[in-house]
Amino acid sequence: MTGAEAAEPLRCGACGEPNPPGFRFCGACGAPMQAPQPELEDRKVVTTLLADLEASTELAARLDPEDLRGSRLRPYGKGCCREVM
Repeated sequence: MTGAEAAEPLRCGACGEPNPPGFRFCGACGAPMQAPQPELEDRKVVTTLLADLEASTELAARLDPEDLRGSRLRPYGKGCCREVM
């Protein structure tokens, strides 16, 4: 078996019918055959917002982590969400 015989048939971009390798036009509908195009990945637009709490490092050094999260960071985060939304 040669490489051409082992190759998978190309599908027509217009009608989807399989065609032997080397065909320049589809044997079913006559449309020009094109080399298979690689699938492009989906791209999504993303917006990122970075916000910093002033002196948060010093505050974290003084407070217990749970107190910091509950009394300072959670209200700060909720306030940021309200402003952005």
